[in-house]
Amino acid sequence: MKKGRLSKTRFSSGDIGLDAVLGSGFVSGNLVILFGPAGIGKTSLLTGVAISVAKRTSGRVIWLSSEEMEVEFRTRMRRIYGIAPTLYEPGSQIPENLEVKTNHKTAFSDMTRVKLVIVDCLSTSSSMTGEVTRLGDIARSFGTSVVAISHSTKDGGMPRAHFVRHEADTVLAMEPVKANHDGTWEKVQKSISTSWSRVRVDGKNRDGDSKASAIYRMTASGPVGISSM
Repeated sequence: MKKGRLSKTRFSSGDIGLDAVLGSGFVSGNLVILFGPAGIGKTSLLTGVAISVAKRTSGRVIWLSSEEMEVEFRTRMRRIYGIAPTLYEPGSQIPENLEVKTNHKTAFSDMTRVKLVIVDCLSTSSSMTGEVTRLGDIARSFGTSVVAISHSTKDGGMPRAHFVRHEADTVLAMEPVKANHDGTWEKVQKSISTSWSRVRVDGKNRDGDSKASAIYRMTASGPVGISSM
């Protein structure tokens, strides 16, 4: 599938904090990995991104889910974002160019006009390396931005970190944090109750600042960015 890199263009994710961390938005042909503990808000954050990109552009957005069926995904969109759960329901706000897929074998059979692919989520087993390599090839071959979600390891790190950082263009961590009195933010254990999280570059950001980060507050409507650094 490898055909070499196509020319790169940038486009906004629709999320100010994520745009700042990436360096002015997504880059076509790049693979981004977002990892963090279960329940931190990775899927909620990228659900909002998928809806925003689909609404603002004419390109197709593919959401490939390994963790839930299409009806569950659309039900979650209705619960969090007030969006009707079926595409053709009267008053539905789900853009027609947002496609939810669950079959990994056929998900990429037609990549015509696909602007963004979001994969929820990568396996943390030995098959993960093959998945990451395949997604990188898809991004480069079709000039499509690909974002893949991964759970973190028990110690909070990126699974197969050395390999992932080599294959991906950008690796982002989403982690629970608390505010200090001096205005700084400190990472905390997921078991500690906090409504704050931080998205930061974890070791690699090919087309942006390697030390960029953004702070989010978790709300009933998902993570809301409050600052970027």
